[in-house]
Amino acid sequence: MKISAQEEYGIRCLLQVAARPNGDGPVTVSQIAEAEGLSGPYVEKLLRVLSRAGLVEATRGAKGGYRLTRDSSEITLGDALRALGEFPGSKKLCDHYVGKFDCCVHRDDCSVRPVWAQIASYLGTILDGLSLADLVGSESTVRSRLMSLHASTHSDGTTVIRKPSVATASPMRSMNDE
Repeated sequence: MKISAQEEYGIRCLLQVAARPNGDGPVTVSQIAEAEGLSGPYVEKLLRVLSRAGLVEATRGAKGGYRLTRDSSEITLGDALRALGEFPGSKKLCDHYVGKFDCCVHRDDCSVRPVWAQIASYLGTILDGLSLADLVGSESTVRSRLMSLHASTHSDGTTVIRKPSVATASPMRSMNDE
């Protein structure tokens, strides 16, 4: 999975907004730009994209800025990635490398497609299961939250990452059906 600059910076801007308690008022473009080391116009562009997706709203005026449209626990990382660019599971995961032909020679019977589909499904489940509230905080705090969601500790003290469940419905489903 590749994360574009727009997706990375957009998520960082969104987390700046999410980290600000609503009682403190909206966060300004200049505050976000300074905190993230980005230009003001680029932050404005990213916030417009997020606003069109219904994730943030702008308030004009001297005390204006941006705030989330919903509580940070109700907006997921998946929501943000859908707004900012490509979401895992799109057609680009398959049929992208066609060689010298117009379409992949394995289009009708591909033994690799279910692997990519399962990985995309698992990744989508993780991204849709992580809210902005889960991601606000230090790296170690977020790492602990992630581990508690996807790992278990045995009595001997070893930590085991839980294996994702394998989808039982339509394992050979075409990526082009999405």
